[in-house]
Amino acid sequence: MTTSADPQALIQRLRSKHQPTIREALAEARERGWLQDGTFNGALIYGAKWQGADLRDAQLQKATLSGVVLQGADLTNADLCGAEMIDSDWREAKARRVKMIGVDAIAAKLSAVDFTDADLSGAALGNATLSFTRFQYTNLQDVDFNNAIFDNTVFVDVDLSTARNLETVRHYGPSAFDIQTLLRSEGVADDFWRASGVPESVLQHLARMRKMPDPYYNVYISYSYPDRFFAYQLQAELRTMGVRCWLQEHQLAKNVDFYKSMKLGIRPQDRTLLLASQYTLQSWWIEDELMTAVGKSLLLPKEQTPLLIIDLDGAIADLAEADDLRERLTAYPIFHFNAISDEHSFKVALQPVLAALQRPTARS
Repeated sequence: MTTSADPQALIQRLRSKHQPTIREALAEARERGWLQDGTFNGALIYGAKWQGADLRDAQLQKATLSGVVLQGADLTNADLCGAEMIDSDWREAKARRVKMIGVDAIAAKLSAVDFTDADLSGAALGNATLSFTRFQYTNLQDVDFNNAIFDNTVFVDVDLSTARNLETVRHYGPSAFDIQTLLRSEGVADDFWRASGVPESVLQHLARMRKMPDPYYNVYISYSYPDRFFAYQLQAELRTMGVRCWLQEHQLAKNVDFYKSMKLGIRPQDRTLLLASQYTLQSWWIEDELMTAVGKSLLLPKEQTPLLIIDLDGAIADLAEADDLRERLTAYPIFHFNAISDEHSFKVALQPVLAALQRPTARS
């Protein structure tokens, strides 16, 4: 097996026309850590044949990848922000959680690519082929679709309101849009929806729905397994009040992959109700929950908060005054349920929570 003493020599092997050489070079790049540590940021790797390659977690920011064949490759969690990928071939690639901010992918072949939870904001997809491509929870802010091809393209819970040049899209077949995408993409011309195959009756109903928005934010109830019965009761009561809410149960044993999968699809405007108890404050996931809230706060108006805390047993007050966790928890609204004795007191305590979950338009 040939090895390379420096990254540039390895890049030359990555551009080889022989698949065994490329596979060996990619394996060496991963083993040395060069593929993941940014060594290849800005690299010139145009025209490489990387079909079926394992590029998970690869760092290829601002790399020149024009004409690269990535058919069937796995780019999960890869970072290609600012890369040049003109006329590249991504057909059937896995691109979940890939970062492609500002990518130039003009004329790229992106058919049947799974872009679930990816960030394509500001990407240039002019003349790109997007047949059977899946955009689920994908950030498509300011994406340029100039003259792109749509054909059975799937959009799930994405916002097309800032996408550019949708009127120039070439529709070679119908595309699929879930109701969340239709509602979030306010301002997109009806002609685009019609050309995509959305029935006229749906467009008429959509116009009526926009005039009557939901009074409450979507809610995710985050809790530890021992607090599950309170969570079930809370969910049932909120649903009777017209709040759309879902449970996010965390086991006592650490399971990071499962935790991350639960967070897919949660949008900045959604609210999290954190059930705080002795179990929660000692959990492995509380730190990630707070970090997620901090990140979402940056995307919301200052007067809005992504996290509401329900105190179940007074555990927050039991934390030491100088405890960093206490300081971060008390930065968010806290609602006390530790003195609940019956159904009446539960419903009384729930009223300020409902008020905090109301959208501003519902309060006016």
